[in-house]
Amino acid sequence: RGSARVVQCNSCGSIATCDTCGLPLTYHHDTHMLSCHLCARSQKAQNQCMQCGSADILYFSAGTKGIEQEVAQLFPNASIARFDLDVAAKDTIQRKLHELQTGTYDIIIGTQVISKGFDLPKLSVVGVLNADSGFTLPDYRSEEITFQQLYQVTGRVGRGHSDSNYIIQTRQPNHPVIEAALQRNWQTFYEYELNKRQLFRYPPFTHIAVANITKARQATAEKSARQLTQILESHSYIQVLGPSPSYHETAHGGYTWQVLIKSASRSALTAALLAIPTEWVIDIDPTSVL
Repeated sequence: RGSARVVQCNSCGSIATCDTCGLPLTYHHDTHMLSCHLCARSQKAQNQCMQCGSADILYFSAGTKGIEQEVAQLFPNASIARFDLDVAAKDTIQRKLHELQTGTYDIIIGTQVISKGFDLPKLSVVGVLNADSGFTLPDYRSEEITFQQLYQVTGRVGRGHSDSNYIIQTRQPNHPVIEAALQRNWQTFYEYELNKRQLFRYPPFTHIAVANITKARQATAEKSARQLTQILESHSYIQVLGPSPSYHETAHGGYTWQVLIKSASRSALTAALLAIPTEWVIDIDPTSVL
């Protein structure tokens, strides 16, 4: 959603984030606004970095197909395999595993699917492009997931088959998640992540639930979401974020809007959820708020 999922300073590497949620903001070029897709707060896009004052601001989103085209131009004689959700069923990584293990391909390009536990004896170099982009998903677990993925993919090499190395491309080399991944240090990441979760009141320091509703018309979905927000705000000991369009707003045959509810009290959260009309879909303790 939006025109650019990544809004980043090319000088200091900082990413525009929401003051309320601590999550990345998405750029919308038609309004020249930065929007939080969790709490729906918006602000005008700045022409310079709020951290260092640089005017070198990047607006971009990366994709595997574009990367494959670039790699093919750089290495015209190489045999290249790409694995993502767009490849045909006969070309999935599970069906091509034998070729990957025997070295049929010189270069493998893919999404996180290629980092998941495969032992590739011929693999000697792993490169992660735009490792920062994992931080830009509007989900409180985005940095945790990025660390897990970096930890997994860098573990594809150095398994005793041959001399090997891994390269992580980042504009934030001093970011705690990048440093912990490079050092393969779980404890360092764990302490950083817990402090952040406590600061912005995310689990395990609070209980959360996400309520979603899908309607045929966008205006109807928005109206229902605003009505629910009014109902929930009458309850004590909870915090309501939103309403806002779902991250995958049009992915369910209509328009989906969401409301996120937080509370340090499990009983207060439960009491508020019991007031939600039955047409809503409620996810308690969600593993993702996207």
